[in-house]
Amino acid sequence: MSWFDVKQTGAWPKVNMLMRDRHARIEAQKVKILRDFIKKFRKVVVDGIPAEPRLAPYKNSIVARKIVGAFNVRDKEFAYALVAKEQKMKLAELDTESDVLYVLPTEEPTNPLGTLLIEHSPWSMRMIGIKRLQHIDGIKFVHRTVSSDEVEKIYQKNLKIVETNSFDFKAAHASLDDKDEPVAPESVSDLAFYVMRLEFGIKVSPSPHWGRAARKSQTIIREMMKKEDGYSRYLNEVNFTQWKKPEKKLKLITLKRFMKRYQAFQDKVNLS
Repeated sequence: MSWFDVKQTGAWPKVNMLMRDRHARIEAQKVKILRDFIKKFRKVVVDGIPAEPRLAPYKNSIVARKIVGAFNVRDKEFAYALVAKEQKMKLAELDTESDVLYVLPTEEPTNPLGTLLIEHSPWSMRMIGIKRLQHIDGIKFVHRTVSSDEVEKIYQKNLKIVETNSFDFKAAHASLDDKDEPVAPESVSDLAFYVMRLEFGIKVSPSPHWGRAARKSQTIIREMMKKEDGYSRYLNEVNFTQWKKPEKKLKLITLKRFMKRYQAFQDKVNLS
């Protein structure tokens, strides 16, 4: 249909409205396509994770994030990505039969016991005096859920370490200042540990969910474009108002911070 035909048939006001809102409609369409893709991509990733209770926290931790500064920090361009959100737990909530604890430095530990715990990680929860840990600054905790055999091996190793270094541990415990205001220590789950184990089958049956999802991404896009899912309505229908609805907000993450983590993850999982 020519522009003359558009004017003659009375379609011009509708075309004018579409042209007037075209930028906002295109942006809304782009957001819709990207969010649909990341939702479908997440499903492929999550479906590839074995349905085991111990992996439920990891599965639930995978969420979408909006990446700002994706192309130029001065413009409004953005991207979406999946990230694994760290799950915090109180040390008292960890399972002594299946969880082991890694003690890592955040700065110079305020007490010799912190240094000893860092040097000899990991620790069985049966060896950790949680009340004592409340008085140590400069350390953080990361927990892993492992088999009962692994827990027992770590526990036996811990016993030997404490026996061999009994004088140092006693001195460190004695130097703790219990008068300080205690803070209930928290631990985060070691998500990278779960990913590497499943992707490469380290002591477990392999379930390469991230690599599989990355290889399937082109198929996801083709299926989306084939079904179309109403994307053309954003540009062609005057009475279609979905584009006016505000985007559901997602937590933001800066490109620099994201790319540093993503590159390391991609190198390990071989997503490229």
